[in-house]
Amino acid sequence: MAENIITSRLVLRPFNVADGDAVVRYLGDIEVSRWLAQVPHPFSSTNLMLFREDGSSRWPELVAVTLNGEVVGAVIHTDHFGYWVAPEFWGRGIATEAATAMIDMIFRKAGTTQIATGYLEGNAASARVLSKLGFRETGNSVVFVRSLGVEAVQVDMNLSREMWMAAT
Repeated sequence: MAENIITSRLVLRPFNVADGDAVVRYLGDIEVSRWLAQVPHPFSSTNLMLFREDGSSRWPELVAVTLNGEVVGAVIHTDHFGYWVAPEFWGRGIATEAATAMIDMIFRKAGTTQIATGYLEGNAASARVLSKLGFRETGNSVVFVRSLGVEAVQVDMNLSREMWMAAT
C-alpha cells in the first residue's frame, strides 16, 4: 500500500513495529481469532511476524485500521478479502467504513474486477457487513479454523467491480 487511505474517522495505513503489542492483544482474544481461519490461539508475539529482518513488511497487502491514531483492526486483500476489528470497537461501523474504503481503492486504483471473501457460518456480524457492502453468496466451502482446531463452513462471497461501481 503506497498511500494512506483516509475516511471520515479512520486512517488505513501500513503496519509499523509499534503496532505489534496491539495486534497481539487483539488477535490473542478468542472472540477475534475464532472468526479468522488462519490465526492461531493463543496468539503471541512469536506468531506476529509482520516484518522481515530487513524491516520490510511480510504482508504488504495487510493494512492497519486506526482510529485516533490507535490500531483497532486490519484489512487485507490478497486472493481473499478479509478484516478484523477489536471487540471494544464492535458495533461502531468501523468494519464497514474500513472495508468500504479498501474496496473502493481496490476497484478504482488496482484494476481488480472481482473480490472474493467469506465468513464463517455463525458470524452474523460479518454476514451483515459483507451484505451491506454488496457481496453476494456464491456457495460454501469447508475451512480449517486454527484457533479452534476444527473444520467449519465458510459462506463464500463475491463482489464485482460493476456491482460496486453501480452502488457507489
